[in-house]
Amino acid sequence: MMWWSVDSGSPADASPLLLQFLIVMAIAAAVVWFVSAPLRRGAVSLADAQIDPRLLAERDRAQLAKDRKLDEIRELRADRAAGKITEADAAPLERELRSQAADLLHKLDDAEAAIDEAQSALDARKGESAGTDERPLP
Repeated sequence: MMWWSVDSGSPADASPLLLQFLIVMAIAAAVVWFVSAPLRRGAVSLADAQIDPRLLAERDRAQLAKDRKLDEIRELRADRAAGKITEADAAPLERELRSQAADLLHKLDDAEAAIDEAQSALDARKGESAGTDERPLP
């Protein structure tokens, strides 16, 4: 006697039960995936958590300043295109903004290099503490 043959012995009678089972399993899988999302994101944040927060804050400040400076350049270009400012007035302003943006890009590069250096130092320490049995983290 098969599991589906409780009453009639026909597999066709089991198809609604099987469909209900598959729907319940799909919903359960979706719930598990949704609930575990913060844990999956936490693995990325864990790597940053081991790096000096001041380095991360410096990188974030440099990124924000660069984005703001690029917005200023776009706004200046839009003003020039709209005729709010003349080409003669806009050219020196744009050169100055571009110079400032270049400085901010250098700061951002320096901050990212410092983070990479710190991450390399952490990786080296993990390698030393693990000995020869180096396994990648999941």
